[in-house]
Amino acid sequence: MELAMDSLKEKFDFKVRWEPFLLRPQTPPEGLPKPPAYSDPNSPGVRRLKEAGSSIGLDFTYKCPVFPNTIKPHALLEYAKEKENGQKQNEVSEKLFKKYFTDGDLLSDDTLLSVANDVGFNSEEVKQYISTQENLKMFSGAQEPETFKKMFEVVSERFPIDADTWFTQPQSPFQQRPFVSEVSFILPGGIMLAAIDQKFLYTQKT
Repeated sequence: MELAMDSLKEKFDFKVRWEPFLLRPQTPPEGLPKPPAYSDPNSPGVRRLKEAGSSIGLDFTYKCPVFPNTIKPHALLEYAKEKENGQKQNEVSEKLFKKYFTDGDLLSDDTLLSVANDVGFNSEEVKQYISTQENLKMFSGAQEPETFKKMFEVVSERFPIDADTWFTQPQSPFQQRPFVSEVSFILPGGIMLAAIDQKFLYTQKT
């Protein structure tokens, strides 16, 4: 995606925004051991990913022996989104990506604070943020129907949308609207649900 965005930077201004989405919501704090196939250098999947990463300068080393619990890293990204208009959030994401996929880091609290310090955030403030239970409530797509129902109610209350206005206004892709990189649904009552890892806003240059 970044290569495509870079090729169009003279035409569009892009702003990337990362949103939390837990692939393994039941992961314990200590992480889950990876099956042998995830680190076997002879595995076709491992070879394909390493080759794909190498072609764009990414080194997938498979050094980390477990799938880490990523709630606190997600919380750090939320913190970064709220600070300085989210200008450093993508940088934080890239640093976390390298720490895990290249360095084999389990993304401990110390690592998260080190990343925060690297980008100029207040480490003590970040430590308090990622340690506050209210900031660690992430919503995953792997949930029971009742959980989704509750979330729909919360979304409709916090982010009311006039459905008639939404559908009658011109839907030009160059309007300053959220663009969902994967899939979105407009539900009755104007609720917008997105199942994504990233969102980005863009406007057309004149």
